[in-house]
Amino acid sequence: MPTSRQALACQRRASSRGRCLAGSPAFTLVELLVVIAVIAILVAFILPALGKARRAGQEAVNLSNLRQWGAVQVAYANEHHDSFVNPFDPRNPQVWNLSWTAIIARRSLNWSPGDPFESYSYFTPPYSTQIFALTWASFTTDYMAGTGATGSEALFDPVDTRPIQRYRTNKENGRVYDGSYWASPTLWLGPEVYATNTRTPVPGTSTTSYQWRRNRFSDVTSPQAKVMIFERFDTSKSSRRSSVGGRESYFPMFNNPDATTRVVTVDGSVSLIQMRRLHDLASSSDPATRDQFEPSGEFDLPDVRFTTSIAGGLDKPPVVGDGFENGDGSLCGSPAPFNKFKAFFWGTRQGVRGRDLPR
Repeated sequence: MPTSRQALACQRRASSRGRCLAGSPAFTLVELLVVIAVIAILVAFILPALGKARRAGQEAVNLSNLRQWGAVQVAYANEHHDSFVNPFDPRNPQVWNLSWTAIIARRSLNWSPGDPFESYSYFTPPYSTQIFALTWASFTTDYMAGTGATGSEALFDPVDTRPIQRYRTNKENGRVYDGSYWASPTLWLGPEVYATNTRTPVPGTSTTSYQWRRNRFSDVTSPQAKVMIFERFDTSKSSRRSSVGGRESYFPMFNNPDATTRVVTVDGSVSLIQMRRLHDLASSSDPATRDQFEPSGEFDLPDVRFTTSIAGGLDKPPVVGDGFENGDGSLCGSPAPFNKFKAFFWGTRQGVRGRDLPR
């Protein structure tokens, strides 16, 4: 049995241990705030780096897509006597509207009744077939796949979200889609359409050729200077100058002087072009320089050309709210007016025989 003195000593030791345990140090409020501040600083450093990495990844995808579409033009030419992608057949008025899937992709003059592609019409006087520039890649997807597929994420710049939304909303219904990568209408129209700096509306009726032409790679005088594919917007910039002052929350369009536009030239090169330089050349005091680089007309197709059906049925995709800089904009569900600029790449002087770039 412990003596009373031993018991008292034990009680004192236990009491001392309790006091030590109760007095153990813990996080103070100040220390907790310091930890939170350190975490916030780390996040502030990490998030921009992650954003830059994500943007770099998107840009890599974008440039890869452009290269692929340039390669598609070459692949098509290898199978079609050196021709650029061209679904129009002026020798066959029966299919003047669009004969892509009937004649080329399905390699037959016969289509089944109700074929959705039959109702895609590009008869839009006085602009002929120029709107095909928006959907050429979607039709080419059908041709390359050989399965009737007309959609792919490769149609889009990952940052160009509006056409992506249209595609994801409608990709089950077999329609044709507008993409981020446009083809120059000069690839399938005759150079006479672009003879002057004021593009003349193309004459004709629904049963004539509308000056369609089977242009070929061999027709190009300066392959390194002729743009065949270009991105519709400079998606590296989130806003642009408004025509009524201030800025508006739309990407600058391909021909905006402030844009840096991604293009594929006929020689297969992918380049980023400072559009200010082209605007300077087009307004040069030297008549020879101006005549060479000033495009034919302005990009001024009325919005109705992008939004309404001409032949009924599915027809052109409704390009709504994208903010085209064509001097209008009201019919696309956005406030008007928008800026309007020269039709670089879209209306190259002398067509495929002309030059877009000072190379």
